[in-house]
Amino acid sequence: MGAFIVTPDVLWSHAYKYVAPYFIGGYYYAKNQKKWLKSNVVGGVSTLLWAALMLFYSKDSYIYTTGITVFRKENMWNQLGIDAYRYLVGIVGVIAVIWILKKLYAVIVSREESWVTSGRSMIEYIGRNSITYYILSNYLFIWIMPEITKGFTFNIISMLVETFVVAVLCDVVGRIIKRFKHLSRWLIAN
Repeated sequence: MGAFIVTPDVLWSHAYKYVAPYFIGGYYYAKNQKKWLKSNVVGGVSTLLWAALMLFYSKDSYIYTTGITVFRKENMWNQLGIDAYRYLVGIVGVIAVIWILKKLYAVIVSREESWVTSGRSMIEYIGRNSITYYILSNYLFIWIMPEITKGFTFNIISMLVETFVVAVLCDVVGRIIKRFKHLSRWLIAN
């Protein structure tokens, strides 16, 4: 992770440098099936800490605003503080969300209604394709969405609609790209 902080942020690498530890951590968590995320103490403390840390979230906390490198920054210490906060809020947020979802999933698994099993299948599908969605959404947010949303005013409704449209586009485009092995490897590393 130290290399991420001292290397320049070029070609949107800051976005990939930021999420890389989470994908690697998720891979090793799934591979080793650690039980500590089932702990109510770990989950509860992480949820409370996440909620408290989110009170300090600002525009500078956003990875696309400040990047991740200290390379060519006016105030290296300020950037290191932003990066430390960002990773801390991300880690406890991931733990909190996983714990909450595991609790909800336990309730859902115990039910057999068709809408519940369909919802479970959809969540599993999205999870399996999350890296594809992340990579494709970056392309959409960089090149297409700024042009489309130029005249929009920021509000919850427009944000939810934009999120839904981008998710559907990522799914459709991801399915098409995955049919072409070489293109898939080049564009979404799949």
